[in-house]
Amino acid sequence: MNRPISIVLTVVLLLATLAGCRTIPNPPPVVSPSASEAAPTPSPSPSESPSESPSLEPTVFEPVIEITITEAGWTIFNDLEAFKSNPPLQPIDVPVLYYHSVSDEPIGIRILSVTTENFEAQVRHLLENGYMPIYMDEDPSLYEKPVILTFDDGYADNYTNLYPILEEYNVKATIFIVRDFVDTPGYLTSEQIQDMPLVSFQSHTATHRLLPELSEADIREELAESKAFIEHLTGKAVYALCYPVGKFSNTVARLSSEYYSCGVTIMEGVERKILGNFYIVRVFVSRDDTLETFNRALLYGT
Repeated sequence: MNRPISIVLTVVLLLATLAGCRTIPNPPPVVSPSASEAAPTPSPSPSESPSESPSLEPTVFEPVIEITITEAGWTIFNDLEAFKSNPPLQPIDVPVLYYHSVSDEPIGIRILSVTTENFEAQVRHLLENGYMPIYMDEDPSLYEKPVILTFDDGYADNYTNLYPILEEYNVKATIFIVRDFVDTPGYLTSEQIQDMPLVSFQSHTATHRLLPELSEADIREELAESKAFIEHLTGKAVYALCYPVGKFSNTVARLSSEYYSCGVTIMEGVERKILGNFYIVRVFVSRDDTLETFNRALLYGT
């Protein structure tokens, strides 16, 4: 199949000086939070959090290249050739794959549900070709062919269909969950989340609202409450954010750096390498991918 060539975003690109996702100290408290909009029955916010993350210096940003934000929240480099000729960081060639549902019967949008047979074949392909699935806070330089498997939204089939395959092949994965989706029909329950030790659970915000459309106070609320909820539920540090629907802005990236160590987008293509901690590009895996197109995406990002 012909995979879509994604659009590479538009903002003043601020690039992180840390290499890879690392945990950062607990963030500042939420300032003047507004009430979150209604979503599936919200889970109560935790009143306590696990032990503090390792103390590391916060991410520092530097303006590198002018890019412009479109109304849709996507970005396009104004001068991609200049960017390529003067990259801000030494590129780290780590494919970051992203999925949603693993189900033989499509859940919602058809292409977002990869069949169990196809997903298992993709896992075998990775392992047979020397790839090592890792978490986002691991040092990729320690592995010859690292790869990161990510799943957005936290569908219930991630426990019933995805996790048995991860267990069979002893494969690590990262699932980005929305606080208000947990314990609602069609999504993971708290008990299931606590019964998936191979999975690193990270933030997809508290309510899945589009962050660029919110006030700074509401953005902080989305970021802080999701992080606290997941850390309370899992007892583990939450260091990564997945922007809802892939949309972000300079303000969103700046505020995210106060709570997390990295942010992932839904940009894909050959520029999938880590451009900065809060502009991590991923490769979409579709229901219609064959092993041939999957392998091409793995190698070339599209």
